[in-house]
Amino acid sequence: MSVANNQAGGPLLDLNGHVIGQLHGGGSNDTSCTQQIAYFGRLHISWSSGVDSTDRLKEWLDPINSGVSTLNGLDISGSAYFIEGHIQMPTSAAIPNVEIHVSGDINDVYYSDADGNFSIGPLSNDQKVDLEFVKNTNIRNGLSAIDLSLIQKHVSLLNMFMDPYKISAADVNSSGSPSALDLSIIQKVILLLQADFPNTESWGFEPKMISVEANPGDLQVVGYKYGDVNYTADPSQ
Repeated sequence: MSVANNQAGGPLLDLNGHVIGQLHGGGSNDTSCTQQIAYFGRLHISWSSGVDSTDRLKEWLDPINSGVSTLNGLDISGSAYFIEGHIQMPTSAAIPNVEIHVSGDINDVYYSDADGNFSIGPLSNDQKVDLEFVKNTNIRNGLSAIDLSLIQKHVSLLNMFMDPYKISAADVNSSGSPSALDLSIIQKVILLLQADFPNTESWGFEPKMISVEANPGDLQVVGYKYGDVNYTADPSQ
């Protein structure tokens, strides 16, 4: 066995290529990198022993407590890829903490980071997944009397929105177009008389869902806060 110094944590594999232990010590010959004695810990001990997640593995490698006891690795040498993309408002402000629900051959939830970026995978070329973008926080974020006035002018045909994202943001009941009913709902939300929008979360996205069967390249997703037609919502909320 040849083991260089400072390789603690290196895996011990069984005949099926499954990790069953990890290197954690031993004495080596600094000249030849030949390990005189190597100590490996058993993975199942590192999995469940310890006081909490700071000194055991199960919370990190099986956070949903699925109970799966064996998992094959994924070959990422050329045939696999990551789904990557960016989520932002029409103003180009990044939207963090967007839930990305992945279903199909993979079932998991990912999140956009502080810069609005996300990375899902790795996926092999024969895997197919659907992505759904969800953010349902602070329904009153960005809502004001100015939004009501702008939507009223659009509904009354006095100053109609040309921006398709503003039209979608004004349609808080998902009827297909902004109306007097949307104005009433937004006003109730501002006055704390209503706690949510019917048929929608607090944020909408375009596209809302994406089906992926092969590497789609860099995905660009636009998000808007429902009811906020002047784009004053804080995307970090």
